[in-house]
Amino acid sequence: PYTCEYRYRMPGNHHYSWQYNDIFPFEHSEDGQVINYIGICRRNTKWHEVEDKLEHFRQNVSFITSANGIMFIRYNVANDTLYHLDNSGELTERMIPMSEFLVSVYPDDIERAKELITILREHRKDRYQTEYRYRMTGCDNYDWYAINVVACEYDKYHRISGYLCLFRINNEWRHAMDEMIELRDKAESANKMKNAFLANMSHEIRTPLNAVVGFSSMISDEMPDEERNKFKQIIEHNNKMLLQIVDDVLTLSKIESGDIDFVLTTFDINDFIQSIIDSMHLTIHKKIALTCESQEHFNITWDPRRLTEIVTTLLVNANKFTSEGSIKINYHEEKDGFYVSITDTGIGIDKKDQQRIFERFEKVNSFVSGTGLGLSICKGIVEQAHGSIGVDSELGKGSTFWFRIPCETNKK
Repeated sequence: PYTCEYRYRMPGNHHYSWQYNDIFPFEHSEDGQVINYIGICRRNTKWHEVEDKLEHFRQNVSFITSANGIMFIRYNVANDTLYHLDNSGELTERMIPMSEFLVSVYPDDIERAKELITILREHRKDRYQTEYRYRMTGCDNYDWYAINVVACEYDKYHRISGYLCLFRINNEWRHAMDEMIELRDKAESANKMKNAFLANMSHEIRTPLNAVVGFSSMISDEMPDEERNKFKQIIEHNNKMLLQIVDDVLTLSKIESGDIDFVLTTFDINDFIQSIIDSMHLTIHKKIALTCESQEHFNITWDPRRLTEIVTTLLVNANKFTSEGSIKINYHEEKDGFYVSITDTGIGIDKKDQQRIFERFEKVNSFVSGTGLGLSICKGIVEQAHGSIGVDSELGKGSTFWFRIPCETNKK
């Protein structure tokens, strides 16, 4: 007997068609030799067309699975073994021992992988899905994989005897989830900050506003001039406080929207610092000596209004938390800009609080007046100018606030 297959063109036809032949011995001689055969021939073109379509489909599936990082794994319940399938679903010679599988799982995700193995070994669930990070052999990085498991083979008692596992790289989805979680956290943080802002503004605005309204209603023409002038001073002081709060809020809004502007001007930094010291002398406590230790003259090209805002805020804070001693200003020219520091002999700041005081509405001492926006505004201005700001302090031993601004400088 013999079988064969070939393409054959019938007489009068222009196309070849597949032919499948079974050849059998039909007649034998007296000594047993075959003298005639009979052949059964059938057209097999349709089967080949189906086979070609199936192969084309497998190639498409292979392309899709490769492009999307999909792998197929067959789990055999009887021998507790994982087998890797090729992209068309055929078994390969590669076997995956459980020890190799677990070693390649990201340490934090080991428990998830062990739970998957337990599901496979108990073979009670028809379906299961999980997710963990896995490092392929020869790779340095872990990838997120989404795993879908489905029972694909059953014995005659309808017990699960095999699973098919689909492993799909899930990095983009995880990245999207991480971004969503980050956005959610930012939204929650923004909501908390909004509530903190409203609470702080409600308190900070109400205090001077009550003073303005209260003392304004008390002023009359009949009261002595001395008392009337005292009330006017109180009202003026609280008006300034209200204006400062509004100005801080507007400045912070500009910083957050990235709309803060810098009007560049060239000026002498020593003359600038001395003018600020002269204007601050009236507000500095009498037991505090305000001095500038640096006397070097050089020009800087930056925004004097913004620099005044930063230096004044730092001086006001130093004065607020220093009862006696000194406040010293230092500055010097750097290769790509200038540096300014303000050192006080005040109460100092605990190390754990030194970073958070630059955040909005953060105050080391909640009993001291202020909105908690000053240092946040300073940080925003400095960072918008691509500079840096910080503090060096020890509790009970004073503080040094400093900042660096990159800009054009030149000595006289």
